Amino acid sequence: MRVAINDNTSAALKVNCGILQGSVSGPLLFLVVYALYVNTIRFYVPGAILIVFADDTAIRIAEANLLDLVVRVNDISQYFNTFISLSLYIF
Repeated sequence: MRVAINDNTSAALKVNCGILQGSVSGPLLFLVVYALYVNTIRFYVPGAILIVFADDTAIRIAEANLLDLVVRVNDISQYFNTFISLSLYIF
């Protein structure tokens, strides 16, 4: 993989993970992982509104005060760190 901006090109780097864009298996794998991901979010983040477009997801949450909001965001962040770490072992 390399990045090109105008006349500048980065050095090539080997990509060790992911699915090639345009691959046959990409959409199928996306649907499987995404279904697991969205259903898991809904279970572990009750009351959250999921805003989904293609492969992007935003989570909208509200709390009565800033401290509760910060605590909840930190809990959600910890959950995603754990979810991503476990997902690496599954796939």
